[in-house]
Amino acid sequence: MKKGRQQRLKKQKLAYQKYKMIRVTVFFLAMAFFAVAGILIPLRPKTSDLEKRELTRFPSFSLSDFWNGTFFSGIETWYGDTFPMRESLLSANAFLKELHGLRSKTVVISGNRQKGEQIPQEADADQTASPQTDPEETVLQTEAPLSTEEADGSIHEGVAETFGDVYIVDGQAFEAFYFVKDYGDRYCRVVNTLQEKAGQDVSFYVMAVPVNSGIILDEKMQEQFGFSNQKEAAEYLYKNLDSRITAVDVYNRIKRHNSEYVYFRTDHHWTSLGAYYAYCQFAETKGLEPASLDSFEKKEFPGFLGSFYSSSQASVLKEHPDTVTAYFPKGTNDISITDQQGTVKNWKIIGDVSDYQENNLYCTFIGGDNPYSEIHNPNVTDGSSLLVFKESYANCFIPFLTDHYQDIYIIDYRYYQGDLPGLIRDKSIDEVLFLNNLNSIFADNLLKRMEQLVL
Repeated sequence: MKKGRQQRLKKQKLAYQKYKMIRVTVFFLAMAFFAVAGILIPLRPKTSDLEKRELTRFPSFSLSDFWNGTFFSGIETWYGDTFPMRESLLSANAFLKELHGLRSKTVVISGNRQKGEQIPQEADADQTASPQTDPEETVLQTEAPLSTEEADGSIHEGVAETFGDVYIVDGQAFEAFYFVKDYGDRYCRVVNTLQEKAGQDVSFYVMAVPVNSGIILDEKMQEQFGFSNQKEAAEYLYKNLDSRITAVDVYNRIKRHNSEYVYFRTDHHWTSLGAYYAYCQFAETKGLEPASLDSFEKKEFPGFLGSFYSSSQASVLKEHPDTVTAYFPKGTNDISITDQQGTVKNWKIIGDVSDYQENNLYCTFIGGDNPYSEIHNPNVTDGSSLLVFKESYANCFIPFLTDHYQDIYIIDYRYYQGDLPGLIRDKSIDEVLFLNNLNSIFADNLLKRMEQLVL
């Protein structure tokens, strides 16, 4: 009997050792697979559909970056950001965290949270501008400040769930905004320099669009989260523009409508309704009569789950998807786009995206993000032309402009590789509109792309 017990124990021990060997072998085979996959550059993605951005590029070599370690840290960032199957792994990780309830909840977020710099109340005396101009004289078109009663759509309190950089309050996702003076100065330098290169015959407009947290969360909540004041940040930019540049301040116009559906809940963009109110401000600045919203034909694309959901995978966002509403221009719905491979395509200003994936419905507007596009309206023959210097916030804004110009040229500075001053000259462009959201203005990597194009 004792002998039989010893034999059973021996078999159990051998079985356990075999189990451990199989487990170790599977682990190392998995590690070997991911190691091999990780070094296969052809498998590495260049863009992220989930996050709707271009992924980190392999850093360019320079001796200075080599010696100070920047080159190697750049490789590390590139390796992690472009790992094969990264989006599937991110989604799986978020799903597992959701199952285990790994979400931080707090009413007041402080401590180690990032905070923006103090926003100067005066223009920067060192800012580069035309020697004949005074930045303090910049033309500023705005509305009267709102009273507390008018801004009745603001969220005043609530529990904030954080998923990385995404804050979710009352079922709506928000992004942080942090002011950095150097970034603001660099943006103004880009605009001022291009205006100087374009010449006095070209009219320039700048529209710094607030992101949703600055419009929907009240100021006390923004302060609790450590966010910078977006109204003051935009005003700082406008004060540092060349006086020949017209600043179109849309903050108050959109804030006045913050009880309406002016920003998506699951995505970082504004809606067409938010863009429409900004369009009205721009038209009135130019002395034009804005078209009434009900004069446009519209189409809706329900079930939109945008970038905030993609990055957080939060179930509270998935349970309440957005609807993308598109308004058709009256004169033409045709646009010519040049994609990132250099292929020219005939497309639609408002396209049918009914069959697109739920995270790509925003692509109904102007064919998505392309380096260069052109719109020619046969119903306008006054020779008017406009260049829009944009990222994706402008996509749902541009359809409203179509009926006011004969020719519209669109460059997405993140991908455009051409000669921008030369384009303005060769196309005899009359007006330039910089339309950028505040978080793209205050982003170092995007500012570098602007500087490469202009400075």
